[in-house]
Amino acid sequence: MNNRKQFLVLQYGFEPPTPEIEKAWGNWFASIADWMVDIGSPLVVGPEISHAGTKELRLGMDSLAGYSIISAESLDEAEAIAKDCPMISSVRVYEAWRCERMQSPIQWEIPFPLPLNGQGVDLYHGRLWPK
Repeated sequence: MNNRKQFLVLQYGFEPPTPEIEKAWGNWFASIADWMVDIGSPLVVGPEISHAGTKELRLGMDSLAGYSIISAESLDEAEAIAKDCPMISSVRVYEAWRCERMQSPIQWEIPFPLPLNGQGVDLYHGRLWPK
């Protein structure tokens, strides 16, 4: 049984790709092939939509520039994998919770200790549900 969890790796910072940057990314993707779930994609310009309105996002050192999804046993292992990423500015790693569709409500299984007494969260109905 595979007990690995999935993690979203967000790459921040943009600069025009050079042959050296492209080679570094290719080498990193090859080195994490055993952990790769989804190689992801570079991201380009787009809008930020909020209650205050919409604004165009420009590529720069603070931009969300790409993502990948990896699998790992723990957040510590995912962090170790992400540290070797050829980042421009920084990398963020988030654990992706498992979501199951059970009839109509979406129910989440909380993967870390929370004071829920062994229950999950039913976001559709806004209540706890027993595991």
